[in-house]
Amino acid sequence: MTSRASSSLDRARAACRHSVGVELAGARVSFSSDSAHGVRIVRTIFGPYCDLGPPEHDGWRVLSARVRDLERLIPDGPPPKPVRRWAGDFPAERYDIAPGRSVVVHSQPFVGLTLFDRDERELVYLRPGAAYEVPHTEHVVKYPLRVALRRAGFAQVHAAACSFEGRGLLLLGPRRSGKSTLLFRLMSRGARFVASDMSFVRERRMIAFPHMLRIGAGTIGDNEELSAFFARHERTDDYLRSPIFNAGKEELYFPLLAKIWGDVCRDTPLDAVVFPALDLARSTSEILPVPAEETRRRVRETLVDDPPTLDWLPFMADEEFEALTRSLAEDVASSVPGGYELRFGARETDPVAALKARSFAPC
Repeated sequence: MTSRASSSLDRARAACRHSVGVELAGARVSFSSDSAHGVRIVRTIFGPYCDLGPPEHDGWRVLSARVRDLERLIPDGPPPKPVRRWAGDFPAERYDIAPGRSVVVHSQPFVGLTLFDRDERELVYLRPGAAYEVPHTEHVVKYPLRVALRRAGFAQVHAAACSFEGRGLLLLGPRRSGKSTLLFRLMSRGARFVASDMSFVRERRMIAFPHMLRIGAGTIGDNEELSAFFARHERTDDYLRSPIFNAGKEELYFPLLAKIWGDVCRDTPLDAVVFPALDLARSTSEILPVPAEETRRRVRETLVDDPPTLDWLPFMADEEFEALTRSLAEDVASSVPGGYELRFGARETDPVAALKARSFAPC
């Protein structure tokens, strides 16, 4: 990076006078911005996980500032590689300028740069104008949190989760198996929300991870509370005030969901693994115990084969990521409680009643 570019970056850091800390299960990220609005975005997304005072710099630092001449911060070479924040997102270009140091150039759906320094544990999100891109602000804060949680022994699980009648339930299965549908049916009957598609588990403990929810039309149509909420809620183009329809799903953050069902359950024991099996042709619900070894196998395979990956920034080498994923998968699978397959159909069936009839004793 040239001296002129370094000077621009130093000025951007100096402009970040508004700060907030985010902490989850001992993992910590500080966020600083040149705008109070940036801090308001983080407080809205991460809510009860935000500190009231200035953040301490004992974890990752994330900064965001406006820089007028972003092009001077783009490296001359080597050539960039295309990357995405998630599978459905627009591609960006990443320049790896040294081991653990990268510059990401974004062009859609917003324009800006993300500067990454693994050794310094710093992410800098630079904007050409005053406006913030809310989902990207979420990503640059939550990705370091996810890495820190993994290093602390929490396995990241592609699953829904809730606390129902004092029991922590992990709803595990492939896409379109009915995880979200079952989750929101349970919430309609008094369950407390933990996660819709990303949970963190360690030693039979589940913790909520605040992030964007993406809910499909089928799940909304199956649930009276969700249908009523989306029908009456005034639409804006502001993620902090209303749902946004994007890539075929409704996107929203926890504060909007809390208007329907109240605050999330932030921490709960893991008492049972439920494998939803949604079949719209079924007219009844049925719950069947899954043998312990089969439960462990399904959990292990989900953690190894379907991890929500850290896909656009090199927080760790591929080999290190794979080794850590497999180690955490073994830890969780070896301690997992009883498993149950819950077969259910359209709204007329009652999977919640089938669950209530179970004691969730380990198999």
